[in-house]
Amino acid sequence: MAQIKRHIGICDSTRSNDNIITNILFVLSKIGVIGYHLTSVKTEDSFDNMKTVYEIDWVSNVIKC
Repeated sequence: MAQIKRHIGICDSTRSNDNIITNILFVLSKIGVIGYHLTSVKTEDSFDNMKTVYEIDWVSNVIKC
């Protein structure tokens, strides 16, 4: 999520715009422009600090309706 925010030029230190990015990813996947999945990753040596990561699988320049 932070990488996407940095790439498009919005603040990556706050979570207030996460729902906007999530909605955009959802719509892009529904129209067939991207494919993505969620992965859980531990952030430290323990599983108490889990982080959800969006991973882009593929990108297309053709809209599939």
